[in-house]
Amino acid sequence: MATMIESRSIALKSRLVERVRDALRADILQGHRTGRLPSERHLAEEFEVSRPTLHTALQALQREGLVEISPRQPWRVAPRARANPPSATRRAEVMMLRCTRVKPNLADWLLVTDHLRQKLHHLGYHLRIMDPFARGLKNLDRILTDFDAEHRPAFYVLTSVPSQIHRWFAQRNIPAIIDGSREPDLSLPALDMDHEVLLRHATQYLLRHGHRHITFFNVPAVAVGATVQEQVFRRACAAWPSGDTHARVIRSPVRPAAVAETVRRLFTAPHPPSALIVADFEHVIGLYATLATLGLRIPRDVSVLVLGHWPSLDFLNPLPTCYRVSWDQWASRIARVIRNYFQLGVLPTTFTKVMPTLREGKSVAALR
Repeated sequence: MATMIESRSIALKSRLVERVRDALRADILQGHRTGRLPSERHLAEEFEVSRPTLHTALQALQREGLVEISPRQPWRVAPRARANPPSATRRAEVMMLRCTRVKPNLADWLLVTDHLRQKLHHLGYHLRIMDPFARGLKNLDRILTDFDAEHRPAFYVLTSVPSQIHRWFAQRNIPAIIDGSREPDLSLPALDMDHEVLLRHATQYLLRHGHRHITFFNVPAVAVGATVQEQVFRRACAAWPSGDTHARVIRSPVRPAAVAETVRRLFTAPHPPSALIVADFEHVIGLYATLATLGLRIPRDVSVLVLGHWPSLDFLNPLPTCYRVSWDQWASRIARVIRNYFQLGVLPTTFTKVMPTLREGKSVAALR
C-alpha cells in the first residue's frame, strides 16, 4: 500500500465547469462582478464554453449562496456575497480553532501544527491556536462574530469543532479549511482520513484474524467522522460471510476516569470482546492501563487495533498495531489550500481524503 492514497469527492464531474465556477467565484469575491450578471449566452461566449457548462457552474455558485435567480429574472450576485479579497483588512496570521470540549488534549494537534507552522512561516503567516468555546456553544453566532472582529486572521483552520461552526464560516464566506470531516452539503475545503475505507479495512483485518466479537471504542459522536466510522464498522461486521459476528460500539469522553470506567464495564460484563478497534490516543493509553489493573493481557486476552499513530504509542508494550499517516504531507495539503487562496483569491470546494498505512505491531493475535 502506498504511504498515502488520496481520493477526492468532487461534486462537479467536469474540470471545465470547475474552472468556470472558480473564475466567477473569484470575480464575485473580489468585487469585479456585482448586481445583475450578463445573460448566460454572453457569459458562455466570454468564457468560450457551452451554455450547459456555464449553467452548471452558476448552479454550483447558487448552492454556495454567491448567486441567485428568480423566475423571469437573470442571475444576480447574492446581496451577502460582498467583495472579500484575500487578507484585506486582516492580520497576516492563520487561526486554528479547536474545541477542548471535543478534544481536550493537544497531542493530536501537535502532530500537524509544528509542520504547518513551518510551512506558513515561508508564506509570511503566523499560526495561532485558540479555543473561543471554553464556556460552551450557546450564542455561537455572537461568540464567533466577536472573536473574528477582535482577531481578524487572514484564514481559519477548523479542527475538531462541531459542524455548526463549519456552517457559520461557510454562510459568511470567511476563508477556512476543515481539518476533519464535513457535512455533505457544505462547500468549504476539507481534509480528513478516509473513514469509510479505514474502518472497513480495520474491521476486516480483525475478522481475517479470526475475531468475531469486536468492539469499536470511540469518542462521543459529536464530529461527522465519528458517526461515519460507526456506521461503516457495523456494516463491515454484518457483511462478513460467516454471519457469526458480534459488533458493538462504546463511547467515552476523553477523560481518564470515564475511560477507565467504560473499559471496566466492558470487560466485567458477560461475553467481553476478543478485539477492540480504538480511535483516540487517550483511549488507547487508558485502555492499556485499565486492562493491566484487571489482570488482562494484550493480545493474549484481547487484541487491540488503533486507528491512528502518535509517537508516544511506541513506548507501550506490546507495541500497538496501528495506522500511520505522514503529518508533514498532511500539513502540506492544508498549506497548499491557504497559499492558493492568498495567491488566487479562490477557495476550492474539494474534500480530500487520505488513507494511512497499517503498521504491524504486537497487539493483535490470530484466533484459531
